[in-house]
Amino acid sequence: MLNRLKIITIFLLTIAIFGCSFDSPAPTQSTSTPATPSSPSDRNTPNLPTPSDGAINQLLFVTLKWECDNASEYDIYLGETNPPLIRYTTTQSKSYTTPPLRYDTKYYWRVVAKGTDGVTRSGPVWSFTTLPSTLSTVNGYALKLYRTETKLPNTVELVFQVLDLNGSGVTNLQLSDFEVFEDELPLSISESGLNIVKCATTPYKLK
Repeated sequence: MLNRLKIITIFLLTIAIFGCSFDSPAPTQSTSTPATPSSPSDRNTPNLPTPSDGAINQLLFVTLKWECDNASEYDIYLGETNPPLIRYTTTQSKSYTTPPLRYDTKYYWRVVAKGTDGVTRSGPVWSFTTLPSTLSTVNGYALKLYRTETKLPNTVELVFQVLDLNGSGVTNLQLSDFEVFEDELPLSISESGLNIVKCATTPYKLK
């Protein structure tokens, strides 16, 4: 996990920004057929997914987590089809942070465990849905997201606009109006490296 995230934004209102580390965004088309799913009661089979199966309103960077015993590495399959056919990565960790995903889209994912006993076991197919591009907040504002980009080694750039109930942009946002989280844990502004830049052509820009 990256220790620090730099988040740059263009915005118009009080919102919560969730930072995250990210892995290589380049998926690999699988050339082999994934193993047949094993019994869910088998602890050597991937189980207990995070986010939970069927979760909604997920961020565009989702940290996939699971439990599994006696495995040396894992193949992560992710896609918009069921079952997912694209292998995104192979990892020895029990977690994987996705590259930027699309708004309001249902994704399917599965973990194939390569056991220390030489047996390959495939977990069940799980799913989650990302948040819509416009999401109302509890304060009666709407956040309009335009673009999300990642840059190595640890920068996430967001471009968005905050609107009030009349559809007008909010232009007086300060750093103190933002809450930043990493893996669901709050970070201070200094820890997150949050920086806000107002765009000349768009009301606000996060950089």
